[in-house]
Amino acid sequence: MTYTNGLNILPLFNGSKVVAYNEGFLCVYPTNFFEVYDDFVSPINNWNQNTGNGGSTNYQTQSPSGRPGIWKGTTGTSGTGYATIQSFEQNFNLSGGQFYFETSINIPVLSTSGNRFTVLAGFCDSYQGTEGNNGIFFLYTDATDGGNWQAITYASDVTTSTNTGVAAVTGWTKLGILINATATSVGYYINGTLVATNTTNIPTADCGCVVWVAQSAGSTSVTLESDYFWIYQFLTNTR
Repeated sequence: MTYTNGLNILPLFNGSKVVAYNEGFLCVYPTNFFEVYDDFVSPINNWNQNTGNGGSTNYQTQSPSGRPGIWKGTTGTSGTGYATIQSFEQNFNLSGGQFYFETSINIPVLSTSGNRFTVLAGFCDSYQGTEGNNGIFFLYTDATDGGNWQAITYASDVTTSTNTGVAAVTGWTKLGILINATATSVGYYINGTLVATNTTNIPTADCGCVVWVAQSAGSTSVTLESDYFWIYQFLTNTR
């Protein structure tokens, strides 16, 4: 798939990797390209953070080697705590150009029946540890699909859920969501590999990008980490 900007051709999605370059240089044009990238290396002022029922958030200034800047959310010990990081508003129209979201997350300890929690990553119109009414996201909990990542499209409370067949694991996992230019097909990528494609119940309502963890059982605090957010859209209509 390629995008012509009038001067050069920029490959957008080449196999399992997102690529955008011009003779070796990253090349973007604000008239037809939108991008947000954050490595969480300083106080997180550009994102909204929500917590409830004992949950908390912070960022790590001394991060593991090769991962500069990490956001951390913890649920606390109430059994119903949550922690989220997201764009301030429901401010992304997911049609009007190819749209991509990527994050790398770390789940140090997996969900169990005795200490159950859910992780969401992608686009959603709710930031309080719930799925809201509209969204395009990955979802994980041990109670569904045997603990595999679920690929969700969710429009006006009607859901398409695809079992990716990929089990959530401890350690770092890269999650990517690619929405085609007309918002009629969504590809879900785990560590660069396409694991699911949804073509139904893709929302037309605006959504924000979000990562959250929400606990539903147990009293041992749960931690979720995110290394970065990367979002881009190649606009169909030049602005």
